[in-house]
Amino acid sequence: MFEFLDHTADVAIRLTSRDEEELFRDAASAVVAILLDLKASEPLVPRSSIPLRLEAEDPESLLVDFLNELIFLFDTTGFVARDLKVTSVHLHSPAHFHGQLAGDTFDPAKHQAKTEIKAATFHGLELRKSRGRLEAEVVFDL
Repeated sequence: MFEFLDHTADVAIRLTSRDEEELFRDAASAVVAILLDLKASEPLVPRSSIPLRLEAEDPESLLVDFLNELIFLFDTTGFVARDLKVTSVHLHSPAHFHGQLAGDTFDPAKHQAKTEIKAATFHGLELRKSRGRLEAEVVFDL
């Protein structure tokens, strides 16, 4: 699950997830909800997939790298991740994510763009366990 938080200039979200896999799925859904006006767009149908392997020193860096990879793919190829198949995710140092992104290419005839994202940031980012769930707040630079 993700929710938007009030933020003065950028966009901030709070992720609250059962486990590591759900955390990355929720994060990908949040990116799509920032990039596209989902109510004005046709549903995204996964038509292609992209393998993704990321490694980082710590879980926060892994999450930011993952989010920035989604933004990079959208900016460079128009790829919008709609689903995620996680092969392996590990949030202890060193952290890693291995999986497949499934999605579609942005088409202005079918999809309504909403907000351009420059990057996910480390501003105030802390990945923590709370009441048996993983929580993180992420600020996106617009």
